[in-house]
Amino acid sequence: MNKKKIFFHSVANELSIKSDQVETLISHSGTVGSFRENILIGLLNKYLPNQFKASSGFIKNIRYQIDIIIYDNQNYSPHFNEEGIVVIEEEAVRGIIEVKTKLNSNTVKQAISHLSKINQALKQRLPIFKGIFGFDSNYINLSSLMDRVGDLYNGLKGGNLLEKKKTEGENGKKKSEKFPIHIPDNLYGFVDSICINKKALLTITYVADDEIENRVYPYMNALKIESDEDLLDVFPAFFAHLFLYLDVRKSAKKKMITFFDNIQMKEGIGGELLLKKWKLKPRFLSEHNNEINTIKKRIKNINRWTRGEISTEDMFDIYY
Repeated sequence: MNKKKIFFHSVANELSIKSDQVETLISHSGTVGSFRENILIGLLNKYLPNQFKASSGFIKNIRYQIDIIIYDNQNYSPHFNEEGIVVIEEEAVRGIIEVKTKLNSNTVKQAISHLSKINQALKQRLPIFKGIFGFDSNYINLSSLMDRVGDLYNGLKGGNLLEKKKTEGENGKKKSEKFPIHIPDNLYGFVDSICINKKALLTITYVADDEIENRVYPYMNALKIESDEDLLDVFPAFFAHLFLYLDVRKSAKKKMITFFDNIQMKEGIGGELLLKKWKLKPRFLSEHNNEINTIKKRIKNINRWTRGEISTEDMFDIYY
């Protein structure tokens, strides 16, 4: 194992050791949850570039509290910053994370629903990272978690997401979720990454399909786990995904992508997230005009931005 891998794995173990210490010493579940949030905040602040800071708090004019906000602390000052809670301008925010002590059917729904409500209120011209982090999980296999995420976004209850496209309509109507999640009607509205430390990582990306149909759709993929060693890649891969959304110089972003190249997502199980055609609206006037070519151009430009090929200033010039 190379030195870079050893370092990544030491970070994952650091998170686990501190989490286990809290659970061993404290039995009150609410207190354990709060301490675990603080552990993750502390670890993020330890490794984020100095320009950024992680904290619990609120985005100005959005009423929902957020477990962890990653924001630009160099160019924007919080309106409020006391006792570990900040209130920050929307333009300063580069990521939001919901933290759960244990991810199960209910807590996954709570987290996705919460992030969905926040997403509906955002008006930013650049997408922000939206993540869910679980310290543990009741899910015994990855496909069960993927099915739950797919069911929530499709307003369904139960069933296998990866088989629904083949079987939909054959066995009668699927049971509907009692309180369905709002399906994002704009690009980059879905949760970007769901992490269970040392167990699993799911990501949602956007595909512009030219070969079969001229369309765009969200695609869910899982980090391929082939050994116990791969389990230690889960948190570093989550962090690497977050880093793509940070507003840093092109050279710095390319350098960090190279730094994380050992833990890039290896293609595992995956599939289209939505069962029905995705109906899109622009988040702001110049994002796209609902024509497929302008939507694809938006995805291409965001991908170039996350790879450090074009700068934030370039993006603002394009999407004035």
